[in-house]
Amino acid sequence: MLEKNLIVSQQIGRQKTAERLAQERPLSRGSERSRNLSFSGIFRACLEEGKKTGLTAQDYLSNPVIVRSAPSSGAFQRRIERSPVKTIESAKKLDPQPTDVSPKGKQKEVKASGKDTVSQKIEKSIQNAAQKYSLPPELIRGVIQAESSFRVHAISSAGARGLMQLMPATASSLGVEDPFDIDQNIDGGSRYLRSMLDRFGNDLNKALAAYNAGPGTVERYNGSVPYQETRNYVKRVREYSQMTA
Repeated sequence: MLEKNLIVSQQIGRQKTAERLAQERPLSRGSERSRNLSFSGIFRACLEEGKKTGLTAQDYLSNPVIVRSAPSSGAFQRRIERSPVKTIESAKKLDPQPTDVSPKGKQKEVKASGKDTVSQKIEKSIQNAAQKYSLPPELIRGVIQAESSFRVHAISSAGARGLMQLMPATASSLGVEDPFDIDQNIDGGSRYLRSMLDRFGNDLNKALAAYNAGPGTVERYNGSVPYQETRNYVKRVREYSQMTA
């Protein structure tokens, strides 16, 4: 029992004596020793909080010190195990809108009108452009695959944008106001591809080389562009569209 007229230092002195005696005969858990030890800890915490040494038990009981203890590692581990973990599938449910990442690392939302998915909207635009400019749909798909891998907001290091990677100057000349708009980009890119085919007598290799390196480059080298990048590009488009030479 606490003696309310004793100062804290006296109480602690008595408590130390009690603890020393208790070591000679172990007490069971929940016994008086356990309770006294807990009081001893509280009084020591009271002194550590800057209370004057003349503080009595009555002073403490009228204005007790709250001792905060850190949670045990076991309790902390249990909290971690119970914490909800977001999986890729749950993240998709929370954010159903598909996203695309540009080379600059910025995520942009890809929207499709009505009930169409983005892939469905792209396919509709391909079919419309194919009919409008008399192009095989698979050729347009091949160009999109080679240019952007169907990433709506793709941006190249040179500044080409969108599905068919239109340079700003080319997009402007084609009347494309938003190169990241699916319909505008595919329509503009298909129209440009059609113009390259017309310019080079429907020679697919020259037209694709012109799409990649520019028509002036193709004309300068009489159709045999020496750039390995351009040659690989022509080969990739043919493979993707399954249009062999």
